[in-house]
Amino acid sequence: MKNLKHPMRLLALVAALVFPAAAHAVDLDFELVNGTGWAIKEVYISPATVNDWQENILSEPMADGESGKVTFSPEAEAENWDMKIVWVDEGEDVFWKNLDLSKISKLTLRYDADTDETTAEVE
Repeated sequence: MKNLKHPMRLLALVAALVFPAAAHAVDLDFELVNGTGWAIKEVYISPATVNDWQENILSEPMADGESGKVTFSPEAEAENWDMKIVWVDEGEDVFWKNLDLSKISKLTLRYDADTDETTAEVE
């Protein structure tokens, strides 16, 4: 399993400011799997209520078939997050909005060449 960079401290700070601490911590960690057939250059994850992307969480490109654990700071409280991927081969960026990470343990990305569509399979 590939090691992913920890989301930047600013992400946790923004999440903590936007979503005050709850009585219990929300488990947002999940496994990200690249099953697209293509290498992913960058992955960005931000709270759904924030209008800009945080730091790229990949330390190096993620090849097809690789996976990695995305780990959040304990201060991150938002449940709904947006995610953006950037391809190594310069294709169009792909976005997912309002992912409820508190209910996701594994997110497998898939690309269908027939429909030219990238999807996210949730477990």
